[in-house]
Amino acid sequence: MWALASLRVWALAAGLGAACGASPGSVSPGAMFTRPVAMTDDDVQLLLVPPLVGRPTATSVTLSLVAGADAITCTVELEPEAEPKSIALAAGATGFVLLDGLEEGRSYRYTVRADDGERREEASGAFRTPAPAGRAFSFALFSDTHLPVADPRWFEGPQFAAERGSFQSFYGRVGRKIRRAAESMADDGVDFVVCLGDMLHQAFGFNETFASEGVARLGYLDFRRHLGRLGSEAPFFAVVGNWEGENGWHPADDRAAAQHARMQLLCNPTPETNRFGGGAAEDYYAWEWGDAFFCVLNVMGYTSTRHTMYPDDDGTAEDWTLGKEQLAWFERTLAATDQPYKFVLMHHVVGGRAGDEPNSAYGRGGGRAAKVGEQARVHELMLRHGVQALFYGHDHVFTDLVVDGIHYTLPGSAGAPWKFVTAETGYERYDERSGYAVVDVNAERARVEFRDLDGEVFEHFEVAPAAEPPKRE
Repeated sequence: MWALASLRVWALAAGLGAACGASPGSVSPGAMFTRPVAMTDDDVQLLLVPPLVGRPTATSVTLSLVAGADAITCTVELEPEAEPKSIALAAGATGFVLLDGLEEGRSYRYTVRADDGERREEASGAFRTPAPAGRAFSFALFSDTHLPVADPRWFEGPQFAAERGSFQSFYGRVGRKIRRAAESMADDGVDFVVCLGDMLHQAFGFNETFASEGVARLGYLDFRRHLGRLGSEAPFFAVVGNWEGENGWHPADDRAAAQHARMQLLCNPTPETNRFGGGAAEDYYAWEWGDAFFCVLNVMGYTSTRHTMYPDDDGTAEDWTLGKEQLAWFERTLAATDQPYKFVLMHHVVGGRAGDEPNSAYGRGGGRAAKVGEQARVHELMLRHGVQALFYGHDHVFTDLVVDGIHYTLPGSAGAPWKFVTAETGYERYDERSGYAVVDVNAERARVEFRDLDGEVFEHFEVAPAAEPPKRE
């Protein structure tokens, strides 16, 4: 079920999805999926992509569902038994089902029954609600999948044969890595998973916006197909990276279209999900799980100077910013929790100190930039409030650098073929293989394991809980 969409399906859908000049507002739900001529009615799935679990709280999760080419009614049933929930979806539409009244720290299985009046289809998955204080849990971190999103023109005729062939080869190589990593993380049985950004990769420009909301939507649909059962079996959290089309220097309308596509197809916490609040665009937020606190930040959306490594960029290594509102929220939120473990997650630090000036301006360097620009303020707040680790992506290699007792940890890349070495990052110790990280947390320690695409551990370190967790202010 949910075999990856063929490039033919992708191209047809993109062509009808406002990819060729229509405004984001003109994208109709039905245009997001088009049947190729060879497909019969029986070949078209009622649910276009696997269900995605998100927004976990102690007593609820939210399930994201996407209809295929026909209008459907979906009924969600839980085990242990709970009241079924139903939702009607127009063709191609997305919907969110709140599964509430749950018990903290409990495992559940669900079945989604989709019906279009003539056919029925089932999908299943599982999740655990957040562990209570004192209970062990684990989570996975991956980054920089860079799942390619093509320029729709490449599928129009023979004049784009070279571009089409190059894209197909790149798409295949990257997709295989993503699926291997996703299967391994699912096999690990983690409680939840975090992607640290650069989920997608516009193959038609460097750090550009998407051609339309329709193209961004197709990218996220394909990303969910590649996640497969991982997204259906572990609550998913996403960090905004520099390839998601939401950078602060992008035109406001283009940013809004990319945000809307992400918010429709992923399932980050909203400002109302828990007591911590967060960004209205679901781009920065926080949550607690067991004895740990997690805080996601958006370094891309509030920096207005251009950072793309082009010669005419005006951005520098020192002028990255979270913006006044997000930075103030970060300080308040850190002070509002007294968990023994505190983890910060972002695509890259709020500064840069890499192997050369262009890469520094691009935000590379991780812990080497701990005291550069606004990251110095972030570092100071992390020190004050007992943060053990900052997890980030962007540089596509495994590395860990400890600054003033705080780990700046990069869990490699789970798709992108490019590996950035010392000349570009400044890192003296790193590993270029592809993979992800798993963190096991208990009362005595948090163990961070670096794993390859098949789940084999090749490096690890441990951090201790705060001896006396900072008191809430």
